[in-house]
Amino acid sequence: MPEFRARDVELELQKAIEQFLSHCRYERNLTEKTISAYDLDLRQFVSFLNGLKESWSVFDIDKELIKDYLRNVLTLYKPKSSRRKIATLKSFMGYLNYEDIISANPFSKIRIKIDREKQLPKTLTVTQVKRLLQAAYDRMAESANDGRDIRLVVRDIAIIELLFSSGMRVSELCSLKTSDIDLETGRIKVFGKGRRERIIPICDKATLAALTTYSDSLNAGISNNGMFFLNRFGNGISDQSVRHLIRKYADLARLEIHVTPHMFRHTIATLLLENNVDIRNIQYLLGHSSISVTEIYVQINQGAHRKILEERHPRQTMNIQN
Repeated sequence: MPEFRARDVELELQKAIEQFLSHCRYERNLTEKTISAYDLDLRQFVSFLNGLKESWSVFDIDKELIKDYLRNVLTLYKPKSSRRKIATLKSFMGYLNYEDIISANPFSKIRIKIDREKQLPKTLTVTQVKRLLQAAYDRMAESANDGRDIRLVVRDIAIIELLFSSGMRVSELCSLKTSDIDLETGRIKVFGKGRRERIIPICDKATLAALTTYSDSLNAGISNNGMFFLNRFGNGISDQSVRHLIRKYADLARLEIHVTPHMFRHTIATLLLENNVDIRNIQYLLGHSSISVTEIYVQINQGAHRKILEERHPRQTMNIQN
């Protein structure tokens, strides 16, 4: 990578962005999904700048321009998206400053506070999860009776069982390699956001059985490919394919809601909290870097809070005569 120093050359903005993305890929070892998000955010920043003039160098970006862009972002996007886009630009400018490409980071004296959205995650009930799983197992039985190839249904069941059992993100599931899964010990190695590694124990017998059945049914394909979950062509399954199969079984179960893979993650976190599992254990299971992210599940657990107060509050045992 060429080395640039502040003001040695008018480094064109797009060239700087390419260097930054290369730094993220090869030096920071970020996932392709994260790099794609950075690329999108920075292309949108360039689009905003191109609305002002055609050609930009990194030295044209000052505090006032950043502030104008922040106002634009906050007007167009919801808080969650705004925070990500601002964080991407801040990381990019920090990189330029660290590499001495620019002499000062224009973000250094800008204070940004974006209120978090109050939107609570959507969950499934235990009954809805049971109906969806039953629909998948019923489809497997029907396929076996009809003499049809049941390997894809076996795979689908393994995916649904694992999503509910582990609470992992769909991107984490699709990235699983055969070397990440030890069915004998029931341990799965997961790489989350920022390539953070965690080990998830699979203690549920039905989930282990589903994973083992799938592994046995497609053993040759799995061994040759390296990825654990495969599509019908023998390649690693995509996020979109998982979303599609979840919708398929939700329709078979006649669930009158839009079910997504992420809802299994929200559901298991909420149910574990209702069963008095410590929130830090839930944080680790979900791979949250901060417990403040996990605490959103406390807010959606009002029913359990009410039940605890009704059944266990000490006032219930006080017989006061009046």
